[in-house]
Amino acid sequence: MQNPEYQDNKDLFLATDSVRQTRLMQNQKAVCRGRLFTFLLALCLAVTVWCSVGLSVFAQNLNRASVWEGDVVAPRWTAHNRLLLKQDGSKFSGWIWETGQGGNAEPSELIGEQVGTSEFRIETRSGFVYLGRFADANTVTGVRPNGDEKDKSIPRFPFRFIRVRNALGSDFPPALPETSADWNVFFTRFKTAVRSRDSSALAAIMIRKFDTGSMSNSTEAFLNGVDWRQLTKTISQGVKPCKYKPPTVKEANCAIDTHPCPNCRYQMFVSFEKGTDDQWRWASMLASGD
Repeated sequence: MQNPEYQDNKDLFLATDSVRQTRLMQNQKAVCRGRLFTFLLALCLAVTVWCSVGLSVFAQNLNRASVWEGDVVAPRWTAHNRLLLKQDGSKFSGWIWETGQGGNAEPSELIGEQVGTSEFRIETRSGFVYLGRFADANTVTGVRPNGDEKDKSIPRFPFRFIRVRNALGSDFPPALPETSADWNVFFTRFKTAVRSRDSSALAAIMIRKFDTGSMSNSTEAFLNGVDWRQLTKTISQGVKPCKYKPPTVKEANCAIDTHPCPNCRYQMFVSFEKGTDDQWRWASMLASGD
């Protein structure tokens, strides 16, 4: 027959061992939870750092100018274009060299805006509109309407541009001299140069591609043969905001001489522009009409 005292000690031992096992399991679970918490905390910190770095790099890429090249294809011609694009948020700025149907391309300023996640609209100083989308980070495709983009009946020439590289300082057109953001200050300077017949002073306050109304007349040739009398007469008629301004121009003022001479069938037109750099410049002097 089993000793009752022995049975009690055995039951006590088993009960104590059960408690010990339970506490051990609880300690192991606590250790596991602690390790899991530490791992998740480290993972969160790593993700936070990665996101911060990624967003920083993404922001830098948005603000970094890049060079793009590609073709606009029409039924009878193909024009190779080079673009210098800078994106700041949803806004685009930069330059485009449009070769047209042969000949050397000259830089034309552009502005634009991204619509949604991938589509964009870009407009150049010359009035061309590029409607496209980012096929991927290094490719854009779309069309260039041959006229009013709202007119669905006009031809739309397809284009495809490839990102070549980040832009260098040498890719940008040379900066123009500053003039003034204040119209009165600028116009006083302009009139002083005209009164003095100072071609050099006028050259310093002209836009990049001065409009003489003639494709063959260079700015230098124009300045060498300025009709000072006619220029003085035209601006004396008064200056007022122009009815039309290029897309990349913030403000434009015009002076018009409707009767340059008794029997003239044309008007003399002189204009001034405030560009994206907020500087006023002399933009044109040309005859309009027959």
